[in-house]
Amino acid sequence: MMKKLLEIKNVSYVYKSRNSIFNTAKEHRVFSNISFDLHENEIVGVYGKNGSGKSTLLKIIANILKPTDGYIINHNAKVCLLNLSVGFNPKLNGYDNAILLGMLQGVTKKKMLNIIRDIHDFSELGKWFYEPIYKYSAGMKTRLSFSTSIFIDTDILLLDEILTVGDEVFREKTSVFMKETSQRISIILVTHNKAKLSKLTSNIIEI
Repeated sequence: MMKKLLEIKNVSYVYKSRNSIFNTAKEHRVFSNISFDLHENEIVGVYGKNGSGKSTLLKIIANILKPTDGYIINHNAKVCLLNLSVGFNPKLNGYDNAILLGMLQGVTKKKMLNIIRDIHDFSELGKWFYEPIYKYSAGMKTRLSFSTSIFIDTDILLLDEILTVGDEVFREKTSVFMKETSQRISIILVTHNKAKLSKLTSNIIEI
């Protein structure tokens, strides 16, 4: 039996918005009672429409946010979150941002310098790797983020909507790589594209 890495138990998330004119607060329930386990060498897909709270769930699993209800048991697994809105400095080039992103995930600068060539080659960004991020398209940012994350030493990779951004050739490349890398890294992948999830995993959680 595969080792259990994560247990997500009845997790719910609620946030409050305040009306400054009337000084009142209103609760908004994002999702309720989400439960599933993640084992070694497993890809779990999380499906939901835009605004259903998929990215919020990943941030809770990564311990960036706290759930309103429920809890998560992490069996000493390292977790890496790939989110296009996290970790980029638009004034820095791809090379420096890759190193920064790795260091934000707890990797030493020395280790990042050792794997930077692998990141460059997998991303296929060529000379753009040395250009400032503000010049990048969303697809180019995806290439850089994904390429950096897969070479970081981790047990669990949390991927946020990478199957819906960028060019089709690179999306197919990431899909192939995920199937291969699941032999050493477990993956939680969220998207609103259920058809893409079905090709990668039979374990799909809908929120």
